[in-house]
Amino acid sequence: MSATTSFIRALSPAATSMSQVFAALQEGVHPSEDILRDQRHYAILGTNNMSELVALIPSDYKAVLTEALHDLQNHMERLVGASNTLAKWRHCHSVGTIPAHLRSNPPVVQFTKDYKSKAEAAAHQESLRKAHTEYQIKCLEESIKAKADEVAHLEKSIEPVYLYTHMRSIVTKRSESVLTSHQIPVFRLDEEREVLDKWVPSPAALKHAANMQQDSVVYAERVISMVRAKDVIMQRKIQKKKDLAAAATASADQIMSNDPNSIKELIEKQIKASMKASGLTPSGKKQKKKGKGKAKGKQTSGKPDKKDKGGNQNQKQANAKKLAELKDGPKKKGKGKKGKGKGKGQGKGKGKKAQETPK
Repeated sequence: MSATTSFIRALSPAATSMSQVFAALQEGVHPSEDILRDQRHYAILGTNNMSELVALIPSDYKAVLTEALHDLQNHMERLVGASNTLAKWRHCHSVGTIPAHLRSNPPVVQFTKDYKSKAEAAAHQESLRKAHTEYQIKCLEESIKAKADEVAHLEKSIEPVYLYTHMRSIVTKRSESVLTSHQIPVFRLDEEREVLDKWVPSPAALKHAANMQQDSVVYAERVISMVRAKDVIMQRKIQKKKDLAAAATASADQIMSNDPNSIKELIEKQIKASMKASGLTPSGKKQKKKGKGKAKGKQTSGKPDKKDKGGNQNQKQANAKKLAELKDGPKKKGKGKKGKGKGKGQGKGKGKKAQETPK
């Protein structure tokens, strides 16, 4: 297959069918009417969306048929929605559930405190609940009948006979103006000279109008098929989501039945990891960040370190001694004993003798 043929096949479904016709014409074989009709229908059935379908409509009939096909598409979407609702309600009726539009709580009779605990009160309330359930079931059955009638009414508009009549009338009405603008002259011989006799509709335009009357119903049926195919894909997606949710629920139930504490442990582990990442303590308070860049080594100032308990004790003793001297007054001091002590800027050495203070 050449590159040109591959490009034509990828370009459009219509080009695929027309290429086969052109190949037959090049070989000198004129295709029959049935072959030409089938090729047109193959092109229509090969479209994937409304844009491709509308692109195949000849320009003379594109405006009127495009509007009709879009109306049919909207009609089909309403029909598909009604059919899905009807199927859902029938399923609810078969399994004994109530659809969303009919769900409600049963009425409750207010009893006095003394009568409320009696068995008769409970029996009355149970009878009321049963009557409410029967009412809901009856309403569901009537809803199903009403929706079924609606679906039947909408389906009448997509029957082949109705589609053919409706689409043919649109093409016929449009072809009247098309044929008027596509006239060819007819000549006659008058004294061995061709003279214009009259104007008649173009045979090609007549054939084109006849083909459009045949093809119009195929266009409509293709719209119906595309809408139904889209709905099938959507229903499959919804079913996959339901199956996934059911599988997850079953898996969780199995885990809980095997080890009820496993879920709790996983949750606690996740909470602790989140709190650690956010810098929170189990009590919910933020952790204090440790200071950075602490001075290493001994302190150079004369003040003792806060962590040095000995330094604090010596300071307390010195303060107590000074306080006692202030209370007792000045006294003579004897010679000081030699001792070892630390002074500011001094190392170890002998202490000086204390001088006597005058009286």
